[in-house]
Amino acid sequence: MVLGIGFLTQEAKAADLYVPGSYTTIQSAINAAVNGDRVLVDDGTYTENINFLGKGITVESINGTTSTIIDGNTSGSVVTFKSSEGTKLVLSGFTIQNGRADYGGGIFCYYYSSPTITNCTISGNSADCSGGGICCYSVSPTVVNSILWGDTPDEIYLSDSSIDITYSDIQGGYAGEGNIDADPLFVGAGDYHLTPDSPCIDTGTSTGAPPDDIDGDIRPQGPAYDMGSDEYVEEIQPPVPDIKANGSDGTITTSGPVSITIELNSGSYAGQNADWWHVADTPFGWYWYQVSGNTWVSGLTVSYQGPLFDLTPPFNTLNTPLPSGTYTIYFGVDMNMNGVIDFGSLYYDRVVVIVP
Repeated sequence: MVLGIGFLTQEAKAADLYVPGSYTTIQSAINAAVNGDRVLVDDGTYTENINFLGKGITVESINGTTSTIIDGNTSGSVVTFKSSEGTKLVLSGFTIQNGRADYGGGIFCYYYSSPTITNCTISGNSADCSGGGICCYSVSPTVVNSILWGDTPDEIYLSDSSIDITYSDIQGGYAGEGNIDADPLFVGAGDYHLTPDSPCIDTGTSTGAPPDDIDGDIRPQGPAYDMGSDEYVEEIQPPVPDIKANGSDGTITTSGPVSITIELNSGSYAGQNADWWHVADTPFGWYWYQVSGNTWVSGLTVSYQGPLFDLTPPFNTLNTPLPSGTYTIYFGVDMNMNGVIDFGSLYYDRVVVIVP
């Protein structure tokens, strides 16, 4: 299960305690902390079971869930709150895994404890009785913009408790505004980032959500917030020009006819204006391909200016024998449409033709 509950700003911080810089374990830092302190945990896997001991402190990873793991080693709940911890307690930025207990394999929350849990991944935990993943006794937690998925035997177990869950993806379903029951479609293999088809994208709420996600990406990235600790960021696909000589890439040697074909996958830049360059460095100087005349002209200038589109199937620009020499032929697009080659925004491919 993945939690994305809002964060809490403490009124005061007495001190920062560093793990493993000053303390070798998270628990030893908690033991030394007093109300208002912050325990900052560096990258690593910490095999331990931690108890907040009723203290109003923040325990926070430095670099987030993918870098900082608390592993319960199947020897109890990974994280325990059972001493009336109040709302000034914060747990943030950890993967919580491999816990096993009678109740609450990942987190056990008991007797009026009300922690704030933000940007955490809770997965791969189990309970012999109930609450494989936030088991609650005599508490009233609030969950928002979260994903609770893949824990056994159940995601949530309540005893003498109530829970308010909204805008969350709960395996098996749970009553609450905006809640869904659908496979979140994580990347997988321990990577809890969302894939492009995840039903959790744009189905969350801004209420109670942190301003950024586990990677530091600003929320939202789309028209609405995403459920869970990851805000999906669409991967930008650059344009991919392709040029071939006689159907081949790289360098060819031929004494026969030379066929030049070009293709373009416009990627994420479809519709954006660009300079289109199709030019050749020949033994006789530079030549450029004139689109309007479907011919090669002496000189070096842009072949076409206008929006990008997918150029497919392959478009033939030359099919003839060439005089002896070496020819380097380019096809590219420059996203700064100004008639000048700007190498910082240029995407190109080339082939070399050697004619004996």
